[in-house]
Amino acid sequence: MIKLSGKDFIETDEVGKLLKRIDSVDKQYVSSAFEELEQFQPFLLSLLLGYHLDLNTSELDEVIKVYLIVWEYFKDKRNIKERQLTEMQFEEAQKRNIDFFKYLDTERSKEDFINTTSINLENIQSKALIAGILLRFDITPVLSNLKGDMKGIVIIGIKSLIECFEEIVYG
Repeated sequence: MIKLSGKDFIETDEVGKLLKRIDSVDKQYVSSAFEELEQFQPFLLSLLLGYHLDLNTSELDEVIKVYLIVWEYFKDKRNIKERQLTEMQFEEAQKRNIDFFKYLDTERSKEDFINTTSINLENIQSKALIAGILLRFDITPVLSNLKGDMKGIVIIGIKSLIECFEEIVYG
């Protein structure tokens, strides 16, 4: 079972507000956010732009919203505008997550699966953020209906980004 702290409960409110706010953003906000990303986290912007080849317009819009939730959550935290995420850092986190999910496929019992997942999520500082994003994948029809492996690819990318940003912020 995942242990939650008081910080996690406080951040749940913050994440809830982010989730609601992101659905009402306009083109001006997206343009402004992309300018921030270009200045402070250009790799994240290139990561987002890479999805345009694999997703239709409505899917891309929703995936961009999820990544912008992550950016909004972290953008005012320590070091995030001073230290840029690198491709190598992201690829290492992504490989760890891919290996983890492949390992989960080998778990034989539901109890082992839950225990292994709980241990993995214990290491995330931003539990409310990851929970809110996973909820968004359940309740947003475009995200819940992503085809084939694309849903897993996007979720692994987002989890990897969160872990990388946490490494920058919390060291």
